[in-house]
Amino acid sequence: MNKETTKYVPEELESKIDIDFDALLKELNALREAPQLNETETNELVFKLHEQFPNKEIALEKESDVLMRVVERIEIECGDAGHFNFFGAAMDLVEINPSNTEFVEHKALKGEFAAYDHKNGIIVLTRDVMQGMAPVAILENLATLGYSQSIRALHHELLHSKQFRSSEEENKIIEDLVKTHSFYGVMVQIKRLLGPYMRAHDVLKEVHSYQGEQKFGGEFDTTADLVGILKGEAYGYKKTKDTDRIIIASQDIKRLYAFELSDDEIGVLVKEARWDKKRRCYDLIEDKVKELTETKGLDEEDVDNLVLADDIKRKIYIQKVKLIAQDELKKAVESLK
Repeated sequence: MNKETTKYVPEELESKIDIDFDALLKELNALREAPQLNETETNELVFKLHEQFPNKEIALEKESDVLMRVVERIEIECGDAGHFNFFGAAMDLVEINPSNTEFVEHKALKGEFAAYDHKNGIIVLTRDVMQGMAPVAILENLATLGYSQSIRALHHELLHSKQFRSSEEENKIIEDLVKTHSFYGVMVQIKRLLGPYMRAHDVLKEVHSYQGEQKFGGEFDTTADLVGILKGEAYGYKKTKDTDRIIIASQDIKRLYAFELSDDEIGVLVKEARWDKKRRCYDLIEDKVKELTETKGLDEEDVDNLVLADDIKRKIYIQKVKLIAQDELKKAVESLK
């Protein structure tokens, strides 16, 4: 994973926002310098914990207890349970290896192990991903990465569920269009309003899902990393205009999260937003950023500082989670002696 160095923001750029960058950077550096286990040591603890119990049922129960203590401490000490906030809602949509084989095979060919099937309103997971949601696997991820890869993937797909209109909404739009437009007019409007597969809109949806999951730890650090992911074979957004849209969407989505909009609030905007060729932006997303900036009496530099502060806080969060998980693993193994 590429690492992005956090830069100090000059004092004159902080005048309109109440952020103590010195305190944030001091906290981040202290956490990074705190004694912590390396990956080998962490894996050894996980192995000792898992192998101490006589059968799988007892092991699952004890490992679940340790994970619950970790999550409780994360919520208390970090102020937010992070990806775990969304676990229940995501699991309500999950189907493992469903009968919708065409969708599953299409996603499998693209190398995806989790995907949102908007036609059926379900999150599709392979059994491999479910194994990654075993308590012992989550504990190992938290203690080595600061986040769970499987829970992060669930959060990503849950975000996609907020970006699509329901079948009822789409049917109602079509019915209303038929009443007021010619056949040609209906076709034009359907393409504009109901085009979930339009390339520009797909780019926006992926950027939102990646930036949303990234708030509590994800698989990239910089916008350049995200461009690389979306250019890859799984997505294939390799055109120059794709890159431009990824960068523009990423900047605005990060600003909305820095303004503390929720996943749901941003999802509503993403669902309705369209690429504006003249303005070179996603209309409703850009409009919301502008509205919030003006309402709060900020300028562009202030907003960029909010984004920078949000990024530092994310890195602090990940470091805290890692140390909490390591501490609880050590306690659990020690208690077995």
